[in-house]
Amino acid sequence: MNVRTQHDRPPKRSGGVAHRGPTLALGLALAVALLAALLVPLAGAAQEAPAEVPVATEEAPVETPIVSESPVVEEPPLAEETPAIEETPDAALEGQEDSLTSAIFVAMRECPSLYDGDIQQLNANCLPADDIAFDVYGGGVLQQSAQGYFESAELPSGQYTIRYDRPASYAYPLALRGIGPTGTSPNLAEVVIIDGYYEFGLGAGEAITCSWYHLPAADDDAMNANVSAEIVAGESRKGPITS
Repeated sequence: MNVRTQHDRPPKRSGGVAHRGPTLALGLALAVALLAALLVPLAGAAQEAPAEVPVATEEAPVETPIVSESPVVEEPPLAEETPAIEETPDAALEGQEDSLTSAIFVAMRECPSLYDGDIQQLNANCLPADDIAFDVYGGGVLQQSAQGYFESAELPSGQYTIRYDRPASYAYPLALRGIGPTGTSPNLAEVVIIDGYYEFGLGAGEAITCSWYHLPAADDDAMNANVSAEIVAGESRKGPITS
């Protein structure tokens, strides 16, 4: 058998049961309506407010920094230039240049007579013998062949040689030579030609003149008897012969 227990509700203060639901809902509705009424004017004001125009501001001019000038450095006074010292020329070169003042003159002549070694008669009556060949060399710079006549200037001092092959058509020559300062006419003296060679030395500024006079071969015996046997090297039969 089911027994239901029924509890009695407490009685209302006013004598009935209280109803809270409708009252709470009404309060919330009033609050929402009030909030909406406050927000509507604010939203309209925000829409009507013009957009702010940015105000241009004057930019301060940019100042160019002043670069301080570097102080001028005074240049030190120029030192006086030491005068250039002339180089001393090489003694060997200087000597060589100074000695390029020597000269050689050689002439071969054909004569009808030796005129006892009279230079004026020889020069007046003898003719150039262009068919007589000879060589001149020495001084470390000269080596040359010639016929009848040879000359060379601006030579250094030193030892020189004339090499001579007497043609069969001529007798042994009367060989005269003179040495003196360049540009002068030296005294001539008779010299000996040994085996076809005549050697001599020249100093600086000296010139040698060689004049060799030839008789035809038919007169060879007469010349040898009167001239060759009496020749002494470097001297004439009569001593120095002057021009």
